[in-house]
Amino acid sequence: TIGRSIPLWRTDYAAYDREKDDKETAAQCHTYGLAFWVPLNASGGFVKFSDYSFRSWMSSGMGFRMHGVGDNPQDPIPDNFPFEMLARQLRQYRSIREYFEGDFHPLTEYSLSEEGWMAYQFERPDLGGGIVVALRRKLSPYTKASFPFHVEGPDKAYRFTCFDTGKVTSAPGARLIEDGFEVELEERPGSAVFVYEYGS
Repeated sequence: TIGRSIPLWRTDYAAYDREKDDKETAAQCHTYGLAFWVPLNASGGFVKFSDYSFRSWMSSGMGFRMHGVGDNPQDPIPDNFPFEMLARQLRQYRSIREYFEGDFHPLTEYSLSEEGWMAYQFERPDLGGGIVVALRRKLSPYTKASFPFHVEGPDKAYRFTCFDTGKVTSAPGARLIEDGFEVELEERPGSAVFVYEYGS
């Protein structure tokens, strides 16, 4: 079945009340587990209006509710609906979506604990780059984490761009092998996405 289909709606657990439920950790774990076996899959859910929630649901495909639910008559869209935030998040996601089809490297252990972090790396060697998604969960006491980054070789030069700050940093592969990749997040829950490229 896996070899003959693409799950565009990978779980009914995605259906929830945007205002009441917290299912971001479950969404992260779905991506983590499926990426080993089913690289092409689509998440879904009534994503909350935050970068943390949006990034928790990101995978090679993504569906989410903007407003309203079900097939019954809907309330009017409120005046304060965050169209600009959603547009920014979608632009960011579309700019990195192709990397979710690449090699998957988990940077943390699988865990449902709200006191930890979850992070993973997707890489496309054919494109000479990839992404890192780092997620600090809502009860994590740690503002900083260092992850065992996967590198193509110690002689490669890596260049990282942070989505949130636009800050660009560089590091040789040898240093990433020795020290890992460090992320600092003050918000809890918090998230960060880094796009990277590498060359000789």
